[in-house]
Amino acid sequence: MSNQQLLYLIEKKREKLVEAAKVHGFASPIVISCSQELDVLINKLMETSDKPKKVSH
Repeated sequence: MSNQQLLYLIEKKREKLVEAAKVHGFASPIVISCSQELDVLINKLMETSDKPKKVSH
């Protein structure tokens, strides 16, 4: 999955999280689950961004 795809999914999941929190409250299992899903997406993005680039000499 490309970084652009991950960024898109992160933004959509963030929007869903905000809406769920407005409706159900921050402590709701639905909101917590959505937050955890968002964390997974962010971690994937961080992993792909943190990989060292191969340098050829």
